[in-house]
Amino acid sequence: MRIKVYETEKTLYGAAAETCAQSVRRHFEDNENTPFRLCLGADKVNVEMMRELVTEDVNWKNLHVYFSWEFLGEQGTSQISRRKRITYNFTDKLSSFEPSNLHFSDTEILTADSASKLSQSTKDRFDLIFVELLPNGGICMNVPPCNFDSRAAYINTKDFLDSDCITVSAYKILSSRRIVAIASGEHMAKTVGAMFANELSAMTPSTILKEHPDFILLLDKAAAQYVPQCYL
Repeated sequence: MRIKVYETEKTLYGAAAETCAQSVRRHFEDNENTPFRLCLGADKVNVEMMRELVTEDVNWKNLHVYFSWEFLGEQGTSQISRRKRITYNFTDKLSSFEPSNLHFSDTEILTADSASKLSQSTKDRFDLIFVELLPNGGICMNVPPCNFDSRAAYINTKDFLDSDCITVSAYKILSSRRIVAIASGEHMAKTVGAMFANELSAMTPSTILKEHPDFILLLDKAAAQYVPQCYL
């Protein structure tokens, strides 16, 4: 695990974008004709990162983009759609991006059986996933108590939440080649601290990220208040 702390939100977002761009560049240096598979979240910090990412000098033509989660029954045009946030702030801004490389569903509207369909169609490992950290210690929409046992790529949150959405599973997150999480602001400080204070626990799903050999945690100073000094 690597932890990097930045003075401001702005420098944090820029650093996150550069981390992604470097990963893509290095991949294509060694694997020119192999797709780079990027899974994105669409919370505030990831949206701000994407706005910086589109300014990076990268050939995005062979980039394949996946979504970490989306509400059931939501159109891609809905104001709360994660798909809309990612396309509006990222893929639509890239002139070299191939629209056919945008993967999430065979239709714009997710239904109850979309999780199993997506799991079948998403067999390859993500090269990089940006994980959303939730205030309750969840990752993407894997909330406590998290299902660490499922081997499906995507799961339906109806199994453990009142809300209906499809989320990438903890297993799929951990199978990615690289994981990056971004957190900013004082309101996220205790969430970040809990990741370090607790052992692996389904009640603090973010603790599973520490098991990954290439996990990068990017923070601003406000979010890093409770990170133990030995990690800094």
